[in-house]
Amino acid sequence: MMKKSTSIGLAMLIALSSSATFAEEYTGSAQIASSKIKNVDDRGFTAIVSGSMKLDDMIDMEGFSAEAEFSKSLTTPAGSSASGGGTTIKSETSYWSLGAYGAYTYPVNDEISVKGRVGLVYLSMSFDSSCSGTGCAFFSSSSASDSETELAFGVTGTYAFKDDMDIIAEFTKIDQLSHIGIGVAMPFEL
Repeated sequence: MMKKSTSIGLAMLIALSSSATFAEEYTGSAQIASSKIKNVDDRGFTAIVSGSMKLDDMIDMEGFSAEAEFSKSLTTPAGSSASGGGTTIKSETSYWSLGAYGAYTYPVNDEISVKGRVGLVYLSMSFDSSCSGTGCAFFSSSSASDSETELAFGVTGTYAFKDDMDIIAEFTKIDQLSHIGIGVAMPFEL
């Protein structure tokens, strides 16, 4: 599974970089995000890496870009429920995602900018449940997985910390999953 996700991520980044004649600038970023899954009690942590390519020359308008992003859960959001008689059912969810976005960045001033983005994300989730206690005679544990392509949107705030490094704060919503992250972005040219 990890080889497949890595291959897809590399293919998307190569596709972005193949248009080097149209783009003047690329940006790579890395984040750590707090993740929340709908109807799950706890939050988890996620690593996010992304690459973007400015489309200014291609569409003759400033501020537009194309992005590829990969995320992987580092800690699994967990939930539990007690069902009486000392029985507790615990569930854990892990996931990875690979997305492609179109984005528009609006510069507020020389140091601060705001970006909105919309895209499609392939999301692969694994669910593990276990039962402990006296009422677990017919159920001890189970595992399942699900993969789907979802519409996603996000908002990013950027602060130009140095000439070659930005601090970013980002919110992304993918169906039942949301990330709130902080990280760094570094521009470069090919």
